[in-house]
Amino acid sequence: MSKIEIKDWRDASVIYSHTCDGNSIKTTVEKALSGRVCLNYAKLNGAELNDAELNDAELNCAKLNGAKLNNAELNRAELNDAKLNYAKLNGAKLNYARMNYAQLNGVELNYAELNYAKLPKKDIFMPERFSIHIRADTISIGCQKNKPVGFWEKMTVEFAEKEFEAGEWWKKWKPIVLFMSKQLKEQDDE
Repeated sequence: MSKIEIKDWRDASVIYSHTCDGNSIKTTVEKALSGRVCLNYAKLNGAELNDAELNDAELNCAKLNGAKLNNAELNRAELNDAKLNYAKLNGAKLNYARMNYAQLNGVELNYAELNYAKLPKKDIFMPERFSIHIRADTISIGCQKNKPVGFWEKMTVEFAEKEFEAGEWWKKWKPIVLFMSKQLKEQDDE
């Protein structure tokens, strides 16, 4: 039998504890959420949560820096003010998730679903092969600084390959970058 505790990062108090054979942080988090336990302020840095079912999770202000959440189900999750720096969310489902003021530096979102998600109400910076800095009205990628969103909307994969040797990279990142820009613009208009 192994016991795993999820602690509050502010004072190290135990938010939830679970004991079972073959226990893991993923099992403990899923068990907590199935019992509707609020995991706000949870310290889950580096947690292995790939394929976890975390729909409707309350993870506001949680520390998930470097967490592995690939293919996790986070639909309708509350991630406001969460620290998700360098987290891996490839293929994650974040539909309708709320991530206002979340920290997303270096986060991986390849093939993630973000339909109707509420993204941070500020700039987004992602150090990728080419650093990406998204604002409501401009986007900077690599050495192309503060270009209007329309510039990036018109950029084709072929042009990115010819000019920057980055066709495959742009094919992957264009929909993500433009989606995040759209979200910031909509929130800026509210």
